[in-house]
Amino acid sequence: MRIILSLLLISLSFSSCIETINNYTVLPPGKWRGVLKLAEPGLIESQTITGESTKLKDYFELPFNLNVEYINDSMHVYLLNGEES
Repeated sequence: MRIILSLLLISLSFSSCIETINNYTVLPPGKWRGVLKLAEPGLIESQTITGESTKLKDYFELPFNLNVEYINDSMHVYLLNGEES
């Protein structure tokens, strides 16, 4: 038991020394998922499975996928359709 605790303590101390380098001050390149919250489409009623309570939302969520690339130090963002992602 002492050996396991010792190994755990050593691994935790070494893992706290590891530092990741983030070269990007803005959005890193890659595939991302975004959600737009569109306001005032009217209240959307949604009932729980038991049907006991009704939740009201005053916004509508529109999810989308996007691809971020950097070409010659400029950021390019491409919106993707469902089949393209």
